[in-house]
Amino acid sequence: MRPKSSTFSQQWIRLLSGLSLSMAILTPPPSAAQVLGGTSIYQKPFIVEGKGARLGGYVDHEFKMDYNTAGELVAASFTPHRLIPFIFAEIVPGLQFFTEIEFEYGGDVEKSGEVKIEFATLDLALSEALNVRGGIILLPLGRFNLLHDSPVNDFTERPLVARSIVPTTFMESGAGIYGTVYPGELSMLSYELYLVNGFGDDVGLKGIRGGRPHLKSDNNLAKSVVGRLGFSPLLGLELGGSFYLGRWNAQTDTLGSALGVGIFVLDGSYDVGPLQLQGEAARMSYDLSPGVSASGWGGYGQLNVHFGYGWVGRYPASVFTASLRLGELNIDQYALDNGEMDQRRVSLGLNFRPVEETAFKLSYLWNIKRDRSASSYDPGAAFGQIRLSIATYF
Repeated sequence: MRPKSSTFSQQWIRLLSGLSLSMAILTPPPSAAQVLGGTSIYQKPFIVEGKGARLGGYVDHEFKMDYNTAGELVAASFTPHRLIPFIFAEIVPGLQFFTEIEFEYGGDVEKSGEVKIEFATLDLALSEALNVRGGIILLPLGRFNLLHDSPVNDFTERPLVARSIVPTTFMESGAGIYGTVYPGELSMLSYELYLVNGFGDDVGLKGIRGGRPHLKSDNNLAKSVVGRLGFSPLLGLELGGSFYLGRWNAQTDTLGSALGVGIFVLDGSYDVGPLQLQGEAARMSYDLSPGVSASGWGGYGQLNVHFGYGWVGRYPASVFTASLRLGELNIDQYALDNGEMDQRRVSLGLNFRPVEETAFKLSYLWNIKRDRSASSYDPGAAFGQIRLSIATYF
């Protein structure tokens, strides 16, 4: 029997009212975010006090200019890179759902766009030291993969190591645990540990990026293990180590036919006054065939200097940031030809934030590549790139 219209309307009013509430979570500003054990995805400024579902997200848009080795402009284009809605819901206290849906390049799949679920997890909180998570998990492999949102970062382009060694954005279907403990009055220890599906069959001479993710099903019986341990001995300093171990091929009859992949990452960040230091170093190794391996390593170091607080009177919380990043990528060390995958990059940036959640960015990138057959880099082969972009949480 159909309910009376008044009762039906009241039910909808209660439902819509519930959608305006969300869980209370302490959210540090993006520039001071910490990789706490398993809680990095909750560090979003749109999560405020309340219950029920909450909608937010971020968007970025870029203007790119690329130059060749002769200094000639060869490409100039506006790019609507990402539109990413987040949905958060506290089902009951201690039981939370969070998802991120990513639309890249307008979401037009037929024209090189992309629509995908970047993570979708259900968390069961048992205590601060022990929580259970299952779903599509943002893997804790290095610091940048966990804190990759465009409004958080002061450069438009991601580090080289976060493209080819740690294939950011790196997510996978699985389950595991995370938590935080406090060994001392000022120190903090956090961890994440998950069992997930492995890479797919598109691992090859040019790296492992094409093999992720494998959400629907794994192509072998073995599962991959990924984890991160973070230690903060004092306020503003954090050190982390993480790993990924698994198989990527479908042959599982014998251990001799199984092709493995391993990734190991060290990361760190230190905030002191207006200065912010951060960096990451990673190494990967993987089997191309039984007895034949390939490997690679990469890393970056970055210095951010914040200045000009409140210079723009209309925005009293505004700040400027000058940034320098040095990065390097060396891939397939045992291959003679890797398609000029080896690369060094120097990035200079300046951005303006009217508020912490929004950034207007300008950067110049000096790049140089080489093939593994070359014994050294040729400065005459360097090329430049200019990036202007906007990014904001909403």
